[in-house]
This record gives sequence, C-alpha cells and structure tokens, in this order.
Amino acid sequence: MTVEDMQNLYSPERLVRTEISTLVGLTMKARIDYAFPTQDVIEQYIARTQELLVEMHRAMMQGMFGGITLKEVLDSGVDPFDRGAALREPIFYSGETAYSFQYRDL
Repeated sequence: MTVEDMQNLYSPERLVRTEISTLVGLTMKARIDYAFPTQDVIEQYIARTQELLVEMHRAMMQGMFGGITLKEVLDSGVDPFDRGAALREPIFYSGETAYSFQYRDL
C-alpha cells in the first residue's frame, strides 16, 4: 500500500470525529435558538465554522513547531516532540484509538 493508494480517501475538508465532537460541545454550551434560519444564515454559519476549524488547526500546529517551519526544525536538530504541546495536534487529528465501548470499559 502506498501514499497514492490512500490519497483519494483524504480530504482536508472532511470533518474528523474530534472536530464534530468539538462542534457539538460548543453548540451545547450556547443557548439554542430553535427558529429555522434562512438559507443565507445557514451559509454564514457554515463559512464561519470552516474558518474557525482552520484557525483551530493552525493554533494546534503552532505547539508543534513553535512558530518555525518544518525545515527549520529539521535543520536545527530540535526534537519538536519533547514538548507536550507538540503532541496536541497529532493526537487531536489522529484516527480512532479504540472502539466506543472500549472507552467505557477503560
């Protein structure tokens, strides 16, 4: 199996479970307005949600590289994984670590 074999399964626009859970959690924190929004309002919600998800991803990546590029990290010989903040992004965006019932049992 190669990267090319799997590339068609990846899309940066596709939400992962942790992103969906974050959005649901944030929605639950706010007061819910049960009025049906207009199409324009729904489009604004979608656009703003996508902007916030990109912003969140970039903020998490800052912990990994600390404001420097991957090339600078490699050239300097510094191990970006020696800090806990560097693990936040890979853990958040990683695949499923267990089945749902395994979390309950743990």
